[in-house]
Amino acid sequence: MQAVARTVAEPIEFGGLEFAKGELIVSLIGAANRDPEVFPDPERMDVTRERLRPLSFGGGIHFCIGAQLARIEAEVVFSTLLRRMPDLTLVEDTPQWRQSFTLRGLTALPVKWTSSRQQGAA
Repeated sequence: MQAVARTVAEPIEFGGLEFAKGELIVSLIGAANRDPEVFPDPERMDVTRERLRPLSFGGGIHFCIGAQLARIEAEVVFSTLLRRMPDLTLVEDTPQWRQSFTLRGLTALPVKWTSSRQQGAA
C-alpha cells in the first residue's frame, strides 16, 4: 500500500498546516519508504539494507497484524527461488512498475534462467 488515510481526531498543526477535527489526511508512505535522507540509493531494492523501518506495515495501533507473516513468506519465497535457480538473472536492468497511486508493484520482471542440465548439454 502506498497511501494511508486517517481522520483528524483533534485539531492539530503539522508542518505549518492547520488540520481541523474530522478532516481527512492522506499520507503517501511509499514516498517515505524511499526518502533519500533516510535510505542511501533509495530507488534501488536492497534486501541487505540495515536498520530498515518501512512504513508499509503501518505503526503503533495501526501496525499490520500480518506483517511478520508477510516477512516470513518473502524470506521463504526468495531463498527457495535463489536456491533452486541460482543462475536466475534479470533480462532488463530496469523493472517495469505499475502506474498506480495507491498500490506499488511490478507489471513485469523479465528474467532468464539456464538450468545446470542445459549448461551441461551445450
